[in-house]
Amino acid sequence: MSNKVEVQTRNIRLTEKIEEYVNKKAGNLDHYLPTIEEARVELAHYKAARSATDRNAVQITVFGKGFTLRTEERSDEALAAFDLAVDNMQRQIERYKGKHQHGRGDG
Repeated sequence: MSNKVEVQTRNIRLTEKIEEYVNKKAGNLDHYLPTIEEARVELAHYKAARSATDRNAVQITVFGKGFTLRTEERSDEALAAFDLAVDNMQRQIERYKGKHQHGRGDG
């Protein structure tokens, strides 16, 4: 089962390849935390950014019952920024689980 994924873009053409990649990885976030209901992914390109490494920004927000987790990463490539954001989100999910799921064992 995978959570719902909503993909939004700003100044980036959403190709089928990018959309599939984002949907697959963001749709699996509920593997780490089953109570995630939706992941919202925003891909944005800022051509005026001072540094090339800041041109692509990705924001991931996940929603579940009683919680919202959010992360943002930047890179020179949209998918590289997305991968960084997914890794960061997985760490946030682990921290959230550590604080909110006492007594369930640590798997």
